[in-house]
Amino acid sequence: MGPLQKLLGKLATLDLEKAEALNDVFASDVTAISAGSMHLLSFGDERRRHLCVVGKALEEVTEAEKLANADEIVLSVSCWELCEKHRLRTRHIEGKTAVKVMSMNQMTQSECQDILGKLPPKFFFTRNEYAVRPALFLNPDTDMWDILSYTPEAVLRKLEERVPPDFLCELRPVTVLFLHLNFDTKGIVSFRSVLNNVNTMMQDIICPHKGEVNKVFLFDKGCTFLCVFGLPGVKLPEESVHALQSAFQIFNSCSKIIGKIGTVSVSVTSGMVFCGLIGHPLRHEYTVIGQKVNLAARMMMTYSGLVTCDTTTYANSRLPTYYFKKLPERKMKGFKHPHTVYQYVGITTKSIFGMGLTMKMPDNASLLGNIRQMREMQRKEELHSTWAKVLEKTLNRNAIFVIDNAHFIDYASWNIMAPLLWSIPVSMVVSLCPGFARTKSFHNATANSQMSDKITYCHLEKLKLSAVVQKVCQDLGVVSIPRALVRFLVQRSLGIPYYLEELVHFLRCNDMLLFHIKRWGEKEQDNWENLSNFAVLESSLTRSSRPGTGSEAMICIVKPGVNLDNTVLPINLKEIALAELDEIEPLEQAVLKFAAVIGPVFTTQLLLYILPTRIRHKMTVLLDSLVSDNILKWIESIEQPEDAQDPSKVPPSFPQSETGMGTSLPSKQSVGCQFGVLMFQKSLLRQAAYELWIQKQRLTLHYKCAAFLERHAHKCQSCGQGDFIAFHRFAVTNTQDKGSCKDLDDGDDSHTWKALVLAGKQLKRERVYATAGITDTQQDQQQQQKAFVEDDFGLMTAFCSLLWSSPGNCPLSSVTDSEDNNALSCDCRGIVESVLVPLVHHYASLGNAARAFYYLLESAAAYLHVSNYYMALRKLSEADIPRNSLKNKANAISCFEDATFFSLKGEVCYCLGRMELAKKMIRKALSMLGRPFPKNRAEEFVRCQMEKLPWAAYVARGAYFLPQNAREFLLLGRRKKLAWLLRQRHCLSLLEHLFKLEGTSVGWRLSCLAARMKANTERAVDFYLSAACRSYDAGLEMTI
Repeated sequence: MGPLQKLLGKLATLDLEKAEALNDVFASDVTAISAGSMHLLSFGDERRRHLCVVGKALEEVTEAEKLANADEIVLSVSCWELCEKHRLRTRHIEGKTAVKVMSMNQMTQSECQDILGKLPPKFFFTRNEYAVRPALFLNPDTDMWDILSYTPEAVLRKLEERVPPDFLCELRPVTVLFLHLNFDTKGIVSFRSVLNNVNTMMQDIICPHKGEVNKVFLFDKGCTFLCVFGLPGVKLPEESVHALQSAFQIFNSCSKIIGKIGTVSVSVTSGMVFCGLIGHPLRHEYTVIGQKVNLAARMMMTYSGLVTCDTTTYANSRLPTYYFKKLPERKMKGFKHPHTVYQYVGITTKSIFGMGLTMKMPDNASLLGNIRQMREMQRKEELHSTWAKVLEKTLNRNAIFVIDNAHFIDYASWNIMAPLLWSIPVSMVVSLCPGFARTKSFHNATANSQMSDKITYCHLEKLKLSAVVQKVCQDLGVVSIPRALVRFLVQRSLGIPYYLEELVHFLRCNDMLLFHIKRWGEKEQDNWENLSNFAVLESSLTRSSRPGTGSEAMICIVKPGVNLDNTVLPINLKEIALAELDEIEPLEQAVLKFAAVIGPVFTTQLLLYILPTRIRHKMTVLLDSLVSDNILKWIESIEQPEDAQDPSKVPPSFPQSETGMGTSLPSKQSVGCQFGVLMFQKSLLRQAAYELWIQKQRLTLHYKCAAFLERHAHKCQSCGQGDFIAFHRFAVTNTQDKGSCKDLDDGDDSHTWKALVLAGKQLKRERVYATAGITDTQQDQQQQQKAFVEDDFGLMTAFCSLLWSSPGNCPLSSVTDSEDNNALSCDCRGIVESVLVPLVHHYASLGNAARAFYYLLESAAAYLHVSNYYMALRKLSEADIPRNSLKNKANAISCFEDATFFSLKGEVCYCLGRMELAKKMIRKALSMLGRPFPKNRAEEFVRCQMEKLPWAAYVARGAYFLPQNAREFLLLGRRKKLAWLLRQRHCLSLLEHLFKLEGTSVGWRLSCLAARMKANTERAVDFYLSAACRSYDAGLEMTI
């Protein structure tokens, strides 16, 4: 063995070490290694070129890979001969020349460096900070245009706009097409010719359908092409139909090219895949990976010689069933269970006419049979004449010609119809499905026809809200639907019937709706679940007058635990939205993706904070462009203050993440942009942009948004700037994320606050007015439906105002506020919508149930603070889900938060007139807070005697007899103790008024007991507050 062979052997051993390390990192990984000479093939045309290798080593590694199981390494015979055998312990595979590696003695670092240092000088290697070993770089004189010809178009489009590489990765629904040509590849010259012919043919077929050849694999028995439809920038509706048509044409054309020397197999699958860069920074490629890609590859090999597709492609195409033939299920490698696979048979005589015509017909009775025997030009002329005759016999004078889905009509079809329609007086009405791409294709098809100057375009108005309710109720077979469902459908569908049908179908298929029979006027048990159902039913919208008392009717509700706002888009609507999104410039699309994470309404300050540094300076220009294209809409602009985005007044920057999403804080010198509030014009577009993010990047952005918003998660200045639940943050320090949340200070940017308030008002306006304007048949029906809708539900407030002459005595006002609560004039209404509710969404997306539960409680308390009892009830109902998930885990939720949860429920029940249920909830909360309220006369007597003792004075005196270090520890926990005491006082105040409302002697006695307990609690509160004033700055300590 010569020196070069010895060096190659050492390098093979070194590569084997790396393969073993990879198997330790990736579970169930299969590694096959071969060595030897190979031929480098370059083929393609000016549209796209590909680089492949072929040779004996490739044949051997393919065979070795088939012999390897999970977590195994198999060496081909040529590689085994080159390796240093004394380092390896192997086992021969019976009947094969390959060997399986069982273990090995690894090289030392010095041995590895010694091997790499002996590489021949003809290898021009260069060191790089990212390279583990010397890497080969391009010659500086290399023609870049030649290199770009090997780059996918999806990457080139973004690189031309200087889009950062981090944004090349997306999760997209695409359609994957695999083509396998099984023939002998030993003849290199003829093989190159075949590859060029097949590549040119495929480009001609798939390019009009916006498909792209992504990768070419060469094997000992042929080659495989991976084609993708729907890559970034080229999304089309009806993608599955385009792919199936292309697959059938490719199958027929390849069968002619390779003739009798091999077989052709084509498979098509549709679904969500990862599209982006894969590999090391010095050697990566743009490709697609995912389960659907693996399924297509297995289908191609399992069902040889056919054009096959999966069930998703079969369903999405919506083609008649006779276009397909169901195949027997077979076991495929990598899948535990067999998949249903269909053969696509294409357009046949039966599929053209849509009836059971026999395949064998007399020559004089089959015009199509004669046409097939003609030459191409004659065939086109005959087809043109045939369809013209069909139209002439079909249409009469003064006829109305109606065409549905006219966007499918191409330019050639318009040329057939134009002469006839031009010669007779006919009114032609065509309809287009929504979507920018469909409208564009229709305009292109008619632009050069003789009919173009006779076409009048009419934009149909969206469905009115009452029509939406009637249509959904009719489709679902119910008499009423929840207001939340109506709002979701109106915002997502934009009033377009097709969108509406797709959304309703998607919700039903995914079991998100519940149906049951409701008996109107039936008295139900007084519990929280029935109260929540009552709120939903009373706020539901009906298609006609509500049934009378005692009658039964089918109703629809949203399944508990389903958050409609987080529902993904149906695949058909997502294709339409992505087709429109791909028409946007790449940098504008990137800004939209960031804004989509924030929400439907967002402030430019928050957007600027999460944007990467490289595109921050372009933010204003990009936003103005999106506004001019009617994608975004300015709510109001706020002039940039001199101290805007002062680094000392913004959230701390976070370490740069592995995804490259980490950003430093913008400064006023580097960013000159206007600040304000924007909203998405189309909810569908925002959701599609949001779903493009890969999970790691999405979580990073949610974390940054939460960090920014937490600084503003408090009351407005007029209400004291404290937590909506007094001292909430100090009572549950274990759930605080210290990496993202900082204590409030006096450095809040007033312009950011104003923008958040404005955004909150817009969010509430969108929520309320999305379901406003329902017209019912009866006026009392309308009043009944509006009686339980957010701010309109104020009957109990008016009732309570008659019971108490002084507003301060009413428990509806926050007992923790020292000044009057003028909720109508404060900014808290906007903050709860733009800060607290989004924080719930961000932490739920991060999987942090504890923080999501924290802000759900804050949101419920904030809605009570602004007298929005309906939304408070909704948030407490939502809080049941994270609370149950936390109780099922080892780290149970804080006892204080659990008690607060029930006390807020009691307050909502009180506001909604459920007095007995309110007492039950308040009693339960007091028990958790350590101040149980008596349930019988004996307990009442004992509690009354205990409350007569001077407990507050005793606690106050005892604190000063503690050692110095113990007093310091007590001071640190003083705010946490205040949170418990204030919550106790709040519950006791509610109980006092609840018992007073009974108007009985027992109620009066229990009300006096509650008042005594509250007075003692207030003494303890006063003691801690006075001690806090002596120990700390009063302004900070007394913030409630």
